[in-house]
Amino acid sequence: MLYTDTPEVAVAFSKVAISVKLLYDNSIAPSYTRSDDAAMDLTVASVTVTEKYVEYDMGVAIAIPPGYAGFIFARSSISNRPAILANAVGVVESSYRGPLLVRMYHPDENYYKVGERAAQLLVLPIPKINVNIVDQLGETERGTQGFGSSDGQKA
Repeated sequence: MLYTDTPEVAVAFSKVAISVKLLYDNSIAPSYTRSDDAAMDLTVASVTVTEKYVEYDMGVAIAIPPGYAGFIFARSSISNRPAILANAVGVVESSYRGPLLVRMYHPDENYYKVGERAAQLLVLPIPKINVNIVDQLGETERGTQGFGSSDGQKA
C-alpha cells in the first residue's frame, strides 16, 4: 500500500496484524480514530483506585507478532486533566499475553471513567541489537555534550 499527502512525499506502509482478546462484556478493541493516526486508542474497561495510583484495565489482551513491540503512551488529551503515566511509557513485548493495564498518578480525583479512551498503543518493529564492546567511540560534532547542549544554537 502506498500513502501520500502530497505529490512530493510518498511513504510506504505495510500492515501488521495483532490478535486481540476482549476480556469483558464492555471491552472495546484498540482502534484508530483517524485513518492517518500513528497509535490506536485504548478504552477503559475497569478502574481500580489505590493509595499510590489509579489502575485502568483496558479490557483486552493482545498478541503482537515477533519482531514487534507495543508501546503504551498517554493520549495528548491527558493535558486536560491532571494525570501522569506511572511508568512514562509502557512496553508490551511480543511474548506478553496478559491484560493491558495502565497506571496513572492523579493529583486530584479527575479519573478516567469506564468507556473513556485513556491511553494509546503504538506497535513498532524492533530490531535485535548486537552489542559491541569497544575501547573508543567514533567522534561526532556533539561529542560528550549532554543536557542543554543545543541551547542557544540556531536551527
